Amino acid sequence: MDMGAVDYLTKTDSTVSLIIEKVEEHLGKSPAPVATPTAPTVPPAAPQKPVAPQVKTTATPAPIPTPALPAAPAPTPVKTDSKFCANCGKPIPQDAKFCPSCGGAVV
Repeated sequence: MDMGAVDYLTKTDSTVSLIIEKVEEHLGKSPAPVATPTAPTVPPAAPQKPVAPQVKTTATPAPIPTPALPAAPAPTPVKTDSKFCANCGKPIPQDAKFCPSCGGAVV
């Protein structure tokens, strides 16, 4: 198709009206006037009041008294000449090759 014809067909409103008439005749309808599309009008939104969050108030329960703990027993003195196992941390004799508690090799 010639580009001049395309420009002519797209620029003239009469061509569009003619096409609409032919289509409506074919479908058995009477031609309706061509309405130009308009943007829909939307009513402005009413300003909304901010809603304060509702806070539920509940009674604070009374604190539960905690019983006094018994005094801890005094720590048993540890011999300073003993070694400690690198695996379990328990004291081992100086001449031990393995820990008597966990069986780990003494380094």
